[in-house]
Amino acid sequence: MKKKSVLVILAVMCVISAPCFLAAENVKTGVVEKTGSKTDAEKGRSPGDGSTGDGADRDASTRGNSGQGDTVYPTSDRIILSRTAVPNAAKELNLTGYAAGLWDIAYTVNPNLTIGVVVQLPILSVGVMPHISMNTFLSKHFAIGAGLFAGIWVPYVNNTDASFGVVGGAHFAATYVKGRHMLNLSAMCAGVGSHDKLNGFLFEEGLAVLTSLGYRYSINTNWAFLFEVHAPFVVDFNDSMSNNAAKNHYGEYWGVLYGFRAHGGHVFGDFGFILPISKEFVTGLWRYLPLGIPYFSIGMRF
Repeated sequence: MKKKSVLVILAVMCVISAPCFLAAENVKTGVVEKTGSKTDAEKGRSPGDGSTGDGADRDASTRGNSGQGDTVYPTSDRIILSRTAVPNAAKELNLTGYAAGLWDIAYTVNPNLTIGVVVQLPILSVGVMPHISMNTFLSKHFAIGAGLFAGIWVPYVNNTDASFGVVGGAHFAATYVKGRHMLNLSAMCAGVGSHDKLNGFLFEEGLAVLTSLGYRYSINTNWAFLFEVHAPFVVDFNDSMSNNAAKNHYGEYWGVLYGFRAHGGHVFGDFGFILPISKEFVTGLWRYLPLGIPYFSIGMRF
């Protein structure tokens, strides 16, 4: 795979990684209180999460996903960029914005199924990316999840050759959660393609892969510390694994993200820093950005 193609794939991965892993921006553990006995699914919570399902359980005063009477900490469905496998509460709509131009709209159909779409507002280009994810707890503390996504991006400024880009892929997650602590292992793979009048459809014969390890510590119900390590790499289908590793510099490029999340009623937001661990960054930009490159996101839940 040519160097230019590799850069294109990694650029697309950077664009889609955040929305893909943020498909449903909140875990809500309670529903409107009704009389009578209810099942876990009717209460809008995952099996074994220990919540009562009452309206008073929504945020600070509920029991945790660990099933041991812990306080619930909102937005447990993600660390920073990486999706977790913690099931989301049923019948909840989540809107998450990134740098004002990219919005993820997700609806939790039931505690194990989320559907949604990522929308790019008209800023040089427009795009949509539907996504679907499923997850479930295998035990009180351990959950797994997986999902699919596919999208199209179309530039509208001087696009005389009718060009557009397409992307599609899958993501996987395994999450251990207990009390204030959450440990998450996830991976996403994606393929990209493009179209224009001259060449028609062209697809890269390979995949971009992003593996992640994340940790979250909930300081209280309003604040959480977040930490992630990402290891991206590219796989060329036309070459051996050893040649792939040599050509694409496996292990030479890492990303470390850290920051905080704040919750307040229906609104939540992230702020923190991205530290690219590479020779170019460490010997160059690091002196100007010692904390890393700032990032932020903001969201609402209904």
